[in-house]
Amino acid sequence: MPEGTLLDTSFFLRFLNENDPLFDNADKYYKYFLQKEIKLFISTISIAEYCVGGTIDQLPLRIL
Repeated sequence: MPEGTLLDTSFFLRFLNENDPLFDNADKYYKYFLQKEIKLFISTISIAEYCVGGTIDQLPLRIL
């Protein structure tokens, strides 16, 4: 079992947009990671990339 997983920018773009065609996939992965207690990581680069079109307060950082 992996100790953790690194979530990239594309994950957040899909996970935070319910209209994205891949939202359901991202949501299922997220629930799986939580259920299996897999640690979730995000890089500062992914945060910066996301913030080009969004804001940092939209990211679920308190959960990660």
